[in-house]
Amino acid sequence: MPSGSLSVSGTAAVVRDTAKLKEIWSAPMEAFFPGGPDDPSAILLRVTPDQAEFWKGDGTLKAGFKMAAAILGDKRADLGENAKLRL
Repeated sequence: MPSGSLSVSGTAAVVRDTAKLKEIWSAPMEAFFPGGPDDPSAILLRVTPDQAEFWKGDGTLKAGFKMAAAILGDKRADLGENAKLRL
């Protein structure tokens, strides 16, 4: 089954905005922030991306077999699609 991964890099800044936290808050977040959106450790991050890269290919197990076959043989492993994007 095909799977994919995405990596985004950029510059991040801490944003302390309790009103926005309350707006987007959901019950599962309580597991990490028992104090709710008013918890001092609950913050927002604003990320300004500058680069992204994605991989689309087979699942981990199948990709592992392809890499092993490439090591044992003389062909390069085809692990799927990969692209980089400057933002």
